Amino acid sequence: MKIFFLSLLIPLFISSQNLGRIAVSKIEGPNRFYSRNFSNKLEKELSSAGFEVVERGDVNQLMEEWKLQSSGLTGGDNVEFSGISNADFLIVGTFNGINDYYGIFATIQMVDILDGSVISTASLDGQISKKNELYTIGIESLVEQLVDETNRKMEAYIDKKNKETLRLQEHAEKLEKEEEEKIVKKQRSKFFWRFIISTIELLVNILEIFNNSEEKQERFNFR
Repeated sequence: MKIFFLSLLIPLFISSQNLGRIAVSKIEGPNRFYSRNFSNKLEKELSSAGFEVVERGDVNQLMEEWKLQSSGLTGGDNVEFSGISNADFLIVGTFNGINDYYGIFATIQMVDILDGSVISTASLDGQISKKNELYTIGIESLVEQLVDETNRKMEAYIDKKNKETLRLQEHAEKLEKEEEEKIVKKQRSKFFWRFIISTIELLVNILEIFNNSEEKQERFNFR
């Protein structure tokens, strides 16, 4: 019984650990609506993972500083962020391809506020293609990559999705085969009844010929 309760408490203890204070910038997407939703859901997932999500502060200033550093105009020196003094990390990134045939592609980075260096990078490489997948397993996968440097959730999801796709394909093939068998049976049934009808018509014709022959013979005998 003690072991059972410990097994329940350990995950709670781990999830309650504070991994640091983090701010999420607006993740650039296809439009403002998608960007806002993505950023908000990313904040919730980071909070669930153990981060303390803080107010974004002057995000515009932060992004200007980040773009300046990323462009290389600082001569390779790290930029000290002044926009958020109450955060340890900043999340920046982009995504695109929602409902696209080729899938969704996203990249987010965790930046150290202290010196502007990239601590960790996470990405989606077209494994998913739907909006609801991006806001659920997609964001979960990105946070898992940032925190644990693994991608088990996405791998398990894709494996399950592939199995479901295979099951649906097999079911569709089974239905198609059954439909083909029905068509073949229907054609055989038509052929069978046509054969019966043709045979009956042939017998009727033979009988008529036979009867006509008998009538002619009787007339001849009568004469």
